[in-house]
Amino acid sequence: MGGSCPSFESLPQVVSFGKGFYQFKENHCHQPKNGRGLARNGLNNKRGERVKSIASKVALNAGILVFLICAGLGLFAYFQGTAAVLEEAEKALTIQAVEAARYVQATVEGHLVSLEAIVARPDLMRMDWSEQEPVLHSELERIGHFQAFGVVDLTGFVRLTDGTTAEVKDRPYFIEAMKGNSSVSDLVVSRADGTLVLVNAAPIKDKGQIVGVLIATQNGAVLSQITDRLGFGVSGSAFIFHRDGTLFAHDKAEYIFEQRNIFSDRGNLAPVGTVIQELGSNTGVVSYTLDGAAHMSGLAPIPGTDWIIAVGAMEDEVLGNIEQLGRLLIIISLAFV
Repeated sequence: MGGSCPSFESLPQVVSFGKGFYQFKENHCHQPKNGRGLARNGLNNKRGERVKSIASKVALNAGILVFLICAGLGLFAYFQGTAAVLEEAEKALTIQAVEAARYVQATVEGHLVSLEAIVARPDLMRMDWSEQEPVLHSELERIGHFQAFGVVDLTGFVRLTDGTTAEVKDRPYFIEAMKGNSSVSDLVVSRADGTLVLVNAAPIKDKGQIVGVLIATQNGAVLSQITDRLGFGVSGSAFIFHRDGTLFAHDKAEYIFEQRNIFSDRGNLAPVGTVIQELGSNTGVVSYTLDGAAHMSGLAPIPGTDWIIAVGAMEDEVLGNIEQLGRLLIIISLAFV
């Protein structure tokens, strides 16, 4: 009968054992388990699976929460660190620019001191070129950093030790020297040979009267030779420009001889001129992109001139350690999850 209980006929039978003794022969009926028990087991299994599912979700959410907290703290530390490093870098660039300006000023003044020592010689005061020329050749060799010496008479006519002559009466350095002041010119195109030169000038006096002007020319790249030794970090550099934007020194010498102007340039120098004009001051820090690389430069005026020096750094060098810190914070955040 399958799994059902036996019928009435199959109930326990009476067995006789002799005189009056009887015993029932049991027929055991094995019932299947109660249906409610099966349902209870199924419910327990479902509850267990549900608990496991909830535990997994809690663990996942906790992991995500821990990651977000660590990531948030890491980002906060990263941005705070970046801001602190940038602030310190800006201070350092400003200090370096001021020190570089003083260095250029001292170099220029040193050249003028050399001229003032020469004009004090009696053989220059007499304004006789035949006496002056051999003295100037000797001084040119001794000093070593001038290209040529020249003597300008009161009419503005100049003779130079390289054999050339020119009229310079309208040049600012000659006008200033005739007032009794030593000075250095901006970069100018020489009227003697057409090259770009820097001109140092000092008045020649005899008995307190100005009788002429001594000039000393230098190659147009002379200021670049100074700035080539300056810069912040490994790849940093420096440049000098006039208040009107004309470049006087740069690590790319062709910019100088092309007389590029950062304020009117429409090429790769345009971003530099734009941020400097936006700064609205000769002192401070600017950030710009030049030839695809991010730069930072500190600015300072060079005393006694109309020049401004910029001492720059590559931004990735300044922030290099911060980027390493950012990667480390990411690794730490992942490790906590």
